[in-house]
Parts: sequence; C-alpha cells; structure tokens
Amino acid sequence: MAEPKPIGAEFLRPADCVTDRETYSGRSTRIKGFNRIDGAIGEILGITTIDPLILGETHFAEYSTHGISSPVIQNCAAEIWTKLDGDNHPLIVRRLFPGPTGEAEDGPRSGNLYSPNEVTAAIGTVFQYYIDRKLDQKGIAPEIMIHRVVDVGNPPLQENPFVPHPGGDVTPLGNNTYLIRATFGADESVQGHPCDTWTVELDSSGSVSMSSPVIEQKTDSLVPAPDKYRHIEIPADFQNRPALKDQEQLIISLAKIARNLEDQYGGHRLEFDETIIDGKKTFVIIEAVPFEVHNNSYEKLKPFGEKITLPLNIITSEAGIQALPSNELAIVHLPPEMFKGNELRPNLTNLAITAKAKGIPLVVLVAGNTATQHAVRNLIDDGHVVWFTEGEQFKPGEKIRLFKKPDGDYDWERENPIVMQGQMKGREVKRIGGKAKGMYELEKHGFPTPNRFVLETSVFRRIIEDLGLSDEFVKLDQLSATDTLEEIAMLTDSIQEKILNSSTDNIPDLEEALAQIGGDTFAVRSSAILEDGKVSLAGVYKTKLNVGKDGLRKAILQVLASAVSPLAVKSALGMDFKPSEASIAVIIQSMVQGPATGTVFTKDHLKRNDKLIRIEAARLGEQIVDDSATEDDAQKILIDKKTGRIKSNEFPVLGPILSDEQIDELVAQGLAIQSALGGPQDIEWAVDENGKIIFLQTRPL
Repeated sequence: MAEPKPIGAEFLRPADCVTDRETYSGRSTRIKGFNRIDGAIGEILGITTIDPLILGETHFAEYSTHGISSPVIQNCAAEIWTKLDGDNHPLIVRRLFPGPTGEAEDGPRSGNLYSPNEVTAAIGTVFQYYIDRKLDQKGIAPEIMIHRVVDVGNPPLQENPFVPHPGGDVTPLGNNTYLIRATFGADESVQGHPCDTWTVELDSSGSVSMSSPVIEQKTDSLVPAPDKYRHIEIPADFQNRPALKDQEQLIISLAKIARNLEDQYGGHRLEFDETIIDGKKTFVIIEAVPFEVHNNSYEKLKPFGEKITLPLNIITSEAGIQALPSNELAIVHLPPEMFKGNELRPNLTNLAITAKAKGIPLVVLVAGNTATQHAVRNLIDDGHVVWFTEGEQFKPGEKIRLFKKPDGDYDWERENPIVMQGQMKGREVKRIGGKAKGMYELEKHGFPTPNRFVLETSVFRRIIEDLGLSDEFVKLDQLSATDTLEEIAMLTDSIQEKILNSSTDNIPDLEEALAQIGGDTFAVRSSAILEDGKVSLAGVYKTKLNVGKDGLRKAILQVLASAVSPLAVKSALGMDFKPSEASIAVIIQSMVQGPATGTVFTKDHLKRNDKLIRIEAARLGEQIVDDSATEDDAQKILIDKKTGRIKSNEFPVLGPILSDEQIDELVAQGLAIQSALGGPQDIEWAVDENGKIIFLQTRPL
C-alpha cells in the first residue's frame, strides 16, 4: 500500500465524504452482497436490506496523519449522521477489511452510537485496529461501513430487552431446498441456541413444498446491546411459540430470495432480523454470504478400514483439544455450548491447528445442521470429515461406529442402537424413523404416551450387512414403481426369509431396556424413515401387538422384514426413494391394556373433508389397526370441527364404546396434536385400565 498522503478538510467536502453501496467500486463481498440482496428481493413486499455508507483509503490516509481530531473525519461523521438520520436511529460502525479475494478480515465493530462524536470515535477505533495489526502488509483494504442498527424490534438501551421479534438465517441445502431457522432475538441466536426450523422446496415449475416446522423450546437467546449482544432468557409464554407464527408467505419469500441469489450468483447464506422502520414491522436481510453446500472427502478415513469403532471426545474447551491423542484418528463432538459467546472462533481455530500439529485426522460431529457449516469452515477446508447432527446429544466416551456404505461413502452411527424414552431429543428421522419422531413430539408437547424405547435403523442395516445381503438389497433400486407386486416379490421374498431366520444378538442390553419400561406384554411397531412428517405409509409395515418377552425378538425381525415387503419396496419406488436407503427403526412400547382403542383422524380422510373429525373405536385393539373391525364391533363418529357437534354416531349392537366425555376429550386432544405438529394427523389411541386416554402413535394425513 502506498504511503498515506494527508488530505486537508478544504479538499474533502462533506458531500464527498462517503460512498453508498450502489456506487461502491471496491472488492468487499459484503457490500456486493447487499446489492445482490436488493436485486433478489425485487418486488417482494415486507423485506428489505441494509443501505450502508462506506469509508475507504482516503479517509484512512487522513486518519493516519491527523487522527480523529481531523476536520475531515469529523465532517464525515456529521455527514453520515445526517444521511442516516442518526437523531432517530442509533448507528453502528463495522469493519469491511476486504482482502485480495474480497473476503473480510476479522476486526472490531462499535454498535449503538447516539451522536456524531461517538461515530467519530468508532471510526478511529476501527482504523487504529487496522494500523496496530499491520493489515496493510496482508493486502487488506482499510474500508469501513456505517449503517443503522437493525435492533430486532428492540431498543438496545431498554431495561427489559425481550421483545418477541424474530431473527435467523436461510441456508441452501441443494436441489432447490432451503432451510430457514428462526428464534426470538438477533440472527446470531440461532447459533448455539434453540431455534425453530422450516424446510422449503421450490420446484422448477414454480410449485412450493414446505415441511411441517420443527418448533423447539426456545429457552434463551441474544439481543443487541450497547456493547455487542447480551444474553436473555425467553419468557415461558413464548418458549414453545413458533418464532415465525402464521408467516408462511414470509418463509416462502425468504426461500425465493435465496434461490434468486443462487440462480444469479451461486449459493448464499442469508441472515435476517425483524425490526421497526417508520412504525412498521419489517424484515431486514442483513447479510448474504457465498455458501457452497459441503460434501465430505473420506480420504483420511480409508487407512483405518471400512469398520471403525472409537469412543467419542466431547470438545468444550482448549483443555479438551490438547487432550486429543497424537497420530490417531479421533472422533470429536462440538456441542451447542461451543457455538455460544465469543470463544467459538478461537476454539475452532485451535482445534484445526492442533489436529494439524498432532497429525490427527478428525471425524467431527457438529451440533446443528448444514446452516452451521460456515462456523466450521476451517475444519472442512482442512479435509476433516464433518457431519452435522441436528440436536442429538452425546455422552463422553460413548462409542461411535463408522462404516462404509455400498456407494463407497462413510457414515456414522452409535454402537448401542437402543434409544430410551428420555434420550429421543434431537434424534434424526433417518435414525429413529418418522413414527418415533412423532411420538417424541407428542410427549414433548405434554400428551400422554406409553413407556417405550426405540431400536435405531442401525439394527436393520447391520442385519443386512451380517447376512451378506448388501448386493441383493441394492438390486432393489433397479426395480420400477410400475412393476407389479408379484414381480417385486421375486427379489424381496428371499431377503425377507433370511431376515426372519436371522438373529437379534447384535442388540445389546435388550432385556435391561424391557425392564426399564416395565410390563409383561408389548407393542412392536415399525418406524420408517420415509414417514418424515409429510408422508404416512399406514398399513405398509407390520405392527405386532400383545407380544410377550419370549416372542419379542421374533416380533422385531418380523417388523424389520416388512421393510423389504413388495408393498414397502413399491411404496419407496413410488416416492422416488431408493429401496436400499428406505431403512426402518422399531418402537417397543409397553402394551396399554384397557377397554377401548381406536383412531382419531383430524380431518375426514374418507370424504376428504377438512371440516370434520373422524373417530373410530373398538373393544379390541387389533381390529382398528388392521382395518378388520365390522359394523358389529366398531363405533364410528363424525364431529363438526367448528361447532364440536356430533354429525353422526354409528355404534355396535352391544352399545357405544366411548362416552360423550371421552369423545369430547379425543376431539380436543386431536386438534391440540394437529396444532402442535403443524398439520392434520392420523392418531392412534387407547383407554387404559384407569380410563385415561393414552396416545400410541401419530402420522401425518
């Protein structure tokens, strides 16, 4: 960089002080991102972006010579204050510091500035940081931007900082699919704090598909404060409310903006906050950062073989990093606390440096999902294997198994496939199946459920592997959805027979798990990964009821074998899903022994009428489950959703099975479940020996 030349105030008039983003000609990807956002928003209402003012080489040269007492710097601060209406909006000064590629160097920021003098001082702080660290020697440009504070609808100096305004981010997942995360608080809050998630698919034809939201209990968050951010507790009344309640169009609009950016410039991760502009709520996209969906390189795993089992190292501090062994493969977990506060970047940097110094290839299980990718980019770029584990929780020393899939890629799973009822939090559908996930959601929202545990999908995979059926299993992918069940059975019958005649000896501690849930008889249910909250496959997989302890292992194999039935394979093919990847978990529940059982459909699926609720009840549980109930032994009730009035009530000759009070309770609970899970449900229930209604499973309708 050339020596700075002093520029007197008489040569730099206030009107020349700053550059806006539209006339900016530097190399900062951040400023270019604002312009890209603006174009991607287009005519979408209710969403805007930031309009910063930029200082650059000329202002740095003036500061280098005269410091913040320079009239030029002071004039510029006054001009910035006027242009950004500082009297009505606090301002923030942030470093740009673009390098040769446009990426930003780290540096300070000064938020919530309430006078031109504070702006002047903040400019000096950023420029002095640049000088002290000799960033000019790295080819870093001394550029600064100033803009209004986007305060998540919350005045930063307010004594009680919680106001229910959301912030979050949008991340491309590939294949026109976008993940939206949000919580109450600043956009940074979705890193390391509980948040809600939505997945949106935008078809090339223009159609939109949005998954049911995953609503977390949002206990804590961050909000802007005069000095960076402050931690807050979210009030109990808001913890289970969706951060983007009744804003489906907004969620879709955010995904469309992300796709517009991707179509023109490649994938971008967006950050957004809700704020108040001119008295109106507005969503502001505060950043668009280039984002490439990561694909693991497994080269570092190959020397260790196709089956690897190691204890897990949970990293929460520098001490944990230094304790890693030298010259050995290490499996580490970065829990949510690693992503809170100001220690994230140094700890991740130290982990990458230590791994390189010790010659350790790492397998990194990262709390969160693909949206967390930007935070662990240095580990990804160093070639370590990185998997994102949503909200899954791990124990120190827990054994993790790595295995090679038929396509040559690796994957991970827990050595112990048993998931007890209290361990379901954060487990992914691909490990416990959609039905088990639905059961967890029921329990999380306070609905009564039976004692249970789940055998993860790893049990099914290991049986296929132990029997040497991997190649036969992959052949199923060559079938077509137009093939008849008889044609499919020519491949599946032998696989099913081998599974039924195999062993469940690879399930440790099964008897101990049974003792924990209690009871002498059990329900053994399928939980398929295809039933992901959007799809119900009722009747495709087996359910075994009233199973004694002696018959449990046989029942487990029967349920697992049903994953390869002709109907299951045909269903997978019809959903454009590879049958070889359509795995299945198993739910084992204490059997509810009572006078009645049945189903609640929160819309009348037979007449496709969303205004009606259909309840079916029988005195014997298996009759409703397998559709064998007749007019003589089943009660069928239709209820008007709006009024709660019974439209029809057909009951067997022996009399009603359900009382009016039980019908009212099933209606109320069914609608509450529909609300909690985000869409119409097919709910199975039973009345226990004490007359209490217990919910056995739920599936989307």
